Amino acid sequence: MLIDCQWVNSINLISKKDWCNCFEKDNILQSYELQKAIEKSKIANNFYYLTLSQNKNLIGIVCCFGFDYSITDIAPLSVQKIVKIIRKMYKNFMRFRLLVVGSPIATCTDLLGISNYQQQKESDLIIKIIENELDKKAKEIGSDLICIKELQSRVNKIFRNGLSSKFLECRSPDTTYVYTGYVDGMSYKENLRRQYKYVLNKREKKFKSLGLRWEVVTDFGDYAEQMHNLYLNVLSKSNVKFERLTKEFFHEINRELKGNTYALICFDKNKPIAFELFLEGKNLHPIYLGMDYSYKDKAALYFNCLYRTIDEAKRKNYEFIELGQTSYEVKLSIGAVSSSLFFYVKHTNAFANYILHICSPLIFSVSKPLPLRNVFKFQKEYLDKLSLYGIVHNAD
Repeated sequence: MLIDCQWVNSINLISKKDWCNCFEKDNILQSYELQKAIEKSKIANNFYYLTLSQNKNLIGIVCCFGFDYSITDIAPLSVQKIVKIIRKMYKNFMRFRLLVVGSPIATCTDLLGISNYQQQKESDLIIKIIENELDKKAKEIGSDLICIKELQSRVNKIFRNGLSSKFLECRSPDTTYVYTGYVDGMSYKENLRRQYKYVLNKREKKFKSLGLRWEVVTDFGDYAEQMHNLYLNVLSKSNVKFERLTKEFFHEINRELKGNTYALICFDKNKPIAFELFLEGKNLHPIYLGMDYSYKDKAALYFNCLYRTIDEAKRKNYEFIELGQTSYEVKLSIGAVSSSLFFYVKHTNAFANYILHICSPLIFSVSKPLPLRNVFKFQKEYLDKLSLYGIVHNAD
């Protein structure tokens, strides 16, 4: 199989038609418009796109970005504390220049637009070609690490076979889902067991007692700065940090994805105190949340953000919604199930890569998934509904 490989440094050098021929057309998380908005937001240092052609026909686009990153930001807190002490003498200890395959935002999906996965032999060959091109690009731009991020189980099985053993396979933090359709004729809230419904009603009463209100804002450009500040509040509380959104991100998403994005904003009178940013395509995706933590307890604000997100999916007739990573205790307590994600990493220096493999349990350890909560009257039927969409709780 003869494949021609070319690198370009901007999505503007790729036509929308070519992009749509390689990526899932109705997956908003892999859309041309979203990638364009991200590139314009300057979240990453640089963007790189590998195009693969066969007989002059484009068969693949692999999206990458350059990023300076402290790898310990995804390590356990105990490791982060040790590294912080070491950095008093060696300020760049465990800081790397990364070449990352995927999106610089938390989409919980890959950006591997490969149109031909039909034959295992062909897939393996394409993946080996991609790995070779990544090696060359990393050397060219001076990257220390190559990372392929946010692979769901189906895609991960393909890459596990195709990549060389130099790549270390790691578990990403799981993503989470809630079924929002009817189960045995009952809505999400109707299906809750008595104690869970009681707690939900109590939290919603707290919220209403303060006179707070939700508003769907389709053109949220005027709120971009306030949304960014609320997002930074949440980022500062997170133990695991990868991306850091810019104010421009909210402006560009609002501009580039008109009709496919909106914000659900919570107001105290005229003051925004929380938001959920949604992308809408085949599925509904709440991709970022921000909140004022002074309302966290008195308004049960985080829980009410999740409840309102579930209501939003029901309002728009989506039968499930992805709640993303982190805060598992809270999300499982409202009936979410967790689903596995994977990433691959290798150091461009052979000896450093050997050390990376040895130290991987310390650096890349991921907490074991929490057990499912018995939240619903018809729990088995609820899980069966999710399994129809290929969503099965990760109990590994």
